Amino acid sequence: MEGRSPERTADAPSPSGGLARAWPWPAGAAALLLGLALSLHYAWTGDDFYIGLRYAKNFVAGHGLVFNPGERVEGYTNFLWVLWTALGLKTSVAPEAWSNLGSIACYLAALALLFANHLRARALGAAGGWALPAAALLGAVTPDWNSYATSGLETSCYAMLLLAGFLLLTWDECTLRRCFGAGLVLGLANLTRPDAAILGVLGGLFVLWRGRDRLRCACVYAGAFALVWYPHMYWRMSYYEDVFPNTYYAKSAYDTYYAQGWMYLKLFFARYWILGCGLAMAVPVAAWLRKPRADLSVAERWASGQCVLAAAFVAAYTFYVVRVGGDFMYARLLVPTIPFYLVLVEHALLHWGRAPRIHLGLAAGLALVLLFMPSPSGDELQDGVVDERLNYRRMEPMLVRKTETLKKYLDGLPVRIGIFGSEARLTCQLETGDFVECHGLCDRLIAHSTLAARGLVGHEKRPTPNYLVMQRKVHLTFGPDRRLRTERSHSCQTMLLGKISCTLLHWDAKLMADLKARGAVFADFPALLDAYAAELDKKSDEEVRRNYAKFVRFYFAHNDDPARENLFRARLGLPQRSR
Repeated sequence: MEGRSPERTADAPSPSGGLARAWPWPAGAAALLLGLALSLHYAWTGDDFYIGLRYAKNFVAGHGLVFNPGERVEGYTNFLWVLWTALGLKTSVAPEAWSNLGSIACYLAALALLFANHLRARALGAAGGWALPAAALLGAVTPDWNSYATSGLETSCYAMLLLAGFLLLTWDECTLRRCFGAGLVLGLANLTRPDAAILGVLGGLFVLWRGRDRLRCACVYAGAFALVWYPHMYWRMSYYEDVFPNTYYAKSAYDTYYAQGWMYLKLFFARYWILGCGLAMAVPVAAWLRKPRADLSVAERWASGQCVLAAAFVAAYTFYVVRVGGDFMYARLLVPTIPFYLVLVEHALLHWGRAPRIHLGLAAGLALVLLFMPSPSGDELQDGVVDERLNYRRMEPMLVRKTETLKKYLDGLPVRIGIFGSEARLTCQLETGDFVECHGLCDRLIAHSTLAARGLVGHEKRPTPNYLVMQRKVHLTFGPDRRLRTERSHSCQTMLLGKISCTLLHWDAKLMADLKARGAVFADFPALLDAYAAELDKKSDEEVRRNYAKFVRFYFAHNDDPARENLFRARLGLPQRSR
């Protein structure tokens, strides 16, 4: 951070010797080493990563930022992270490793920023000689921050950018140069996840409150933010022709889901209740804010500014998360608030734990609680929330075996597959045709469909079988959607690919011949049609009409077979079809 530290205030505690002055550096190094060790210990890659990876692969291949070539749908909300993933594809590093190495680097950078903030407190005289860099140390042992230091997602990068923007705004007086830097950084955070705009607005209000030249500083800050935000917004609206990312509609983020959001928050604080201790800082901050600014010491002005903005960031972002219903992944959406909670906790420790023994004892106690407090969420859904790392690790061996089997049957064939949830990894590991994400993340029509009822956040919308078959031409799906089997207006068939059962949604004669040659097991549908047609005279008009409609969707609409179809049309008194 720029700027020379002001002279130490008269009431600042002086360090007790050279050892005390050197004390924070080994503690900061320990925080980084501990954070690195735990992030590697928890390392994993979730299925959502593979959606971004597919966009990156198509981008590198020259198809544009698309899920399927020729279909411009913005099925991601982490533009910068997709570009980072695309950059990794130009190297020899595996995409999963590349993403996680970048994410760990961002996590360690955030811990380093928290440590730098502690050094700032020392320079201003707000921290005693034996004070620990508590925020950095606690951040290194926060399990879900450790966990989302990987996962393949943008969470760690997003948290780091938000923290960097926060520190630029609160490091010292809001100068024009520093406001410009904060606007750029928070603009980049917005490109990493669009909800950063909420905190960007709060940053602007903070500049108006604390800026040295308030109006000019606010204009420079807003201009820098717009310098990053506007070109991206202009491009994405031109390219995707939508105001918000497709996931905004797929996850019904325009609608409130407070009941589930409060449940998500409750589960978060069941483990991280200790972070609420940072709210103890509200007492001294309130006292400082009642005093005239001229009566505040440099350290008090700095601490009050940090606490006000950190509390505002936490409150606004938490409200947003609660409003949209949180997420099915435990703690993921609230991980970006953790650095700001830790800033509040460190200020509380500096204020209330001035005696070295009290300070060290409180810090150690907080660290132990964070490290060993059990998670209220396991590897299976509980109240619509799951520990996705545990869940994915439990499922991963099965998914690997499934992928290896499917590659033998499907690679090289023009198969269009409907995928659900964890099957996103198939989109990057099978060399087949296109994919349809059946929760609507990458499909505009599904995403914009009417929400029938609230359920698992982000997984509430489903396509109709008619849409999948007649419009998207999906051949098969492995998903759990029972409507694909039970909807009376549609016919489907079970097919075995090795030991994997899938639902065949329509019959493509050439594709089925290729699958049969590779060992797929399924009923001979044309033979079944012949057997049914041989008994048409024994069936009622209503039954034939109903089943003919199913046969059209499953077979006749996709295969040129007028000889068979005309048997049904003759029975129903319909005009004959020619080739």
